[in-house]
Amino acid sequence: MPADVKETFFFETETLPDLVEYQQKFGIDPSASFMEISPSYFASDNARRNIAALFPDAKIVITLRDPVDRAVSAVRHVQRIGFLERDADPGTFTGNKHIMNILDGSAYRKHVLAWSRAFPGRVLQIKQDDSGTYREDAIAVLSSFVETDLSHNSFKSVRSNPARVARSSALVLVSRYVRDFARNRGMLSVIRRLKPLERYLFKSAPDDTNIAPLRAFLAERLEDEVVYFRNAPLFEHPKAP
Repeated sequence: MPADVKETFFFETETLPDLVEYQQKFGIDPSASFMEISPSYFASDNARRNIAALFPDAKIVITLRDPVDRAVSAVRHVQRIGFLERDADPGTFTGNKHIMNILDGSAYRKHVLAWSRAFPGRVLQIKQDDSGTYREDAIAVLSSFVETDLSHNSFKSVRSNPARVARSSALVLVSRYVRDFARNRGMLSVIRRLKPLERYLFKSAPDDTNIAPLRAFLAERLEDEVVYFRNAPLFEHPKAP
């Protein structure tokens, strides 16, 4: 991965980004294979277009979880960093740009089809099973697809991020500004040194928050995506019609 940076957002630009700049900024060896992980690329037309132009032979792995669970998690993240009030009434969500982006990110059918068209025969979709994990046979298919030996046990041991809330929304926004400033200037060592301090910005989320209205709001708008997710196999190479 690019110098241990999970999300670079590099390919989401309107214009074709500079590949040499990308390689230099993130320490990429032009002669070696590499990977990048970025949830925001999934719903980004710019990212898909730019990646297809620069890496037409790339292999694309799409991982899916329950679309409502994903959307709830995304809303809680937006609330955590101070872009949306934690106790906001879902009735006020219609038209909110953050909520609309989150709903679009759960539009699985549309975006899987777009990636399949941009990278015909080079897309693998895997999804979590009913227990919220990836089954061993799905990991085996993934391992073969990326030509890397992947251990199913290593996936089982990965813990999800715990629910947290910001101690101060203002401090979180400042920290994001500092991180983005450092990332844009290639100061990755600074990012790595500051990352352990992030835990002091948050505290455990209270467990008495009623998310039923939020879940109901999202479930209503993602009804078709829930059907798509439930009917999808645990792994497949989706093809564009």
